[in-house]
Amino acid sequence: MIKSSNSRTHYYIDTFGPNTEAAKKGFIWLLYQPTIEGYIAVMSKGTFKNAEVYSEAMGSSTVKMLYKENRVAVNEKRIFLAYRPHFQYKREYPILVFYPNKKYLDMIDAMYPSSILVVPWMENELDYWIKKHNAKEIN
Repeated sequence: MIKSSNSRTHYYIDTFGPNTEAAKKGFIWLLYQPTIEGYIAVMSKGTFKNAEVYSEAMGSSTVKMLYKENRVAVNEKRIFLAYRPHFQYKREYPILVFYPNKKYLDMIDAMYPSSILVVPWMENELDYWIKKHNAKEIN
């Protein structure tokens, strides 16, 4: 496991656009983290509800519950939805970040998450972040 100098772990999936397989990999990563909680960060709650990629990757019932309650239990893990403008996150838990722009990713990163996995929207969008944190690619 590659860690940055501050012992936080940084990961990414080398993809772009609404890739269902990449979104699935991200969700599975979150579920297998050794914690009782995990977070999914999106830039817009409305987009989260309507984008098919999330339902295809996590299941429509999971997405509906996250949208409605901002939390859901999956395999005995509590998953929370974090989004703008009311971003709530406990940094001791892993966070899966879907399709952030630079400003949003930098905001999350400034919260010093213990473990973070980013699924980008645009090709090469994370190059600066990968280099800065020596992030490891998840295949």
